[in-house]
Amino acid sequence: MINQQLLDYIKQGIDKGLLKDRMKQNLLDKGWPEAGINEAFAAAEDPNYMPKPEEPATKEKVRLLGLSELLEQAWRLYKTRFRTLLTIALLPLIATFLIGFPYGYSMEFIKNIGLDIPKIILKIKDIAAFILIILLQVWSYAALICAIRDSQAKIGTTEAFRRAWPKIIPLSWTFLLVFLICEMGFIFFIIPGIIFYIWFILASYIPMNENIGGLNALLKSKAYVQGHWWNVLGKALFILMLHIPIYALLILTNSQNETVKQTIQYLIINPISLFLAPLITAYSFQLYKNLKEAKGEFEFKPNKKGWTIFAAISGLIIGTVLASGAWSYLSR
Repeated sequence: MINQQLLDYIKQGIDKGLLKDRMKQNLLDKGWPEAGINEAFAAAEDPNYMPKPEEPATKEKVRLLGLSELLEQAWRLYKTRFRTLLTIALLPLIATFLIGFPYGYSMEFIKNIGLDIPKIILKIKDIAAFILIILLQVWSYAALICAIRDSQAKIGTTEAFRRAWPKIIPLSWTFLLVFLICEMGFIFFIIPGIIFYIWFILASYIPMNENIGGLNALLKSKAYVQGHWWNVLGKALFILMLHIPIYALLILTNSQNETVKQTIQYLIINPISLFLAPLITAYSFQLYKNLKEAKGEFEFKPNKKGWTIFAAISGLIIGTVLASGAWSYLSR
């Protein structure tokens, strides 16, 4: 865009008969950019001059980070926010204990005094306690994502849980859909389940960061992964490798007595899981962030019809199986 002050100066100089080279040198000495001076001279000398439209700045394409780069970023974030992230990961374990201990004690008390309570009531209490624990774990996971996402603001544990509170329902709904569709995929010869899992690997981060939940979160995750499926698969396998110590311990303790199992569970497996949970979440969040940036701005128009039917059928079939099993369990 031509500077009006510069243009007026040149026009006045031309009217006074000043030499162009002298005016140009004078303007350069005063710090005016040469490109702006030349454009102002062209406009002053030609009444019909039309400035060239500015070319939009080309945005540099973001490359996909390598596995080691993602891990390095996740580890750096984990170290700087270690205390907050570990506290958030620890709270659901404490809450589960606080719910489970008095519940188990009350059941033992009822058994000792011989109080006759219908089995259906006891089973409903079991299910209610299970649902409460699951919701607490979802809330904790959402708070963990908030603490990682807003790491620059260095928010504390309380603030992370406060920011995560409105996301519990959309995140739970998204988790349920991922479970139902992936479970259906694994039933059909495993391969479809792996494909669905990689497509939807970012689904839990979308309700937390883009206010898109449910089926749309799954479809947007698929849009981010599209064109990078094998790359994402390799990075997902790394997450699986981090769980190998836990799986190995579970296999090794399978043949041990109950006391040994519980000792290893509380003294080894739980601490390892507690340490790994924030790191894996930070790593997965960096993967989501990198894929989103690499995708760039795009118009998201999900074709809901086919996927909605697919999800509904999947949910109906699996839901029927689960409901039948639950009813059989409650009727014992």
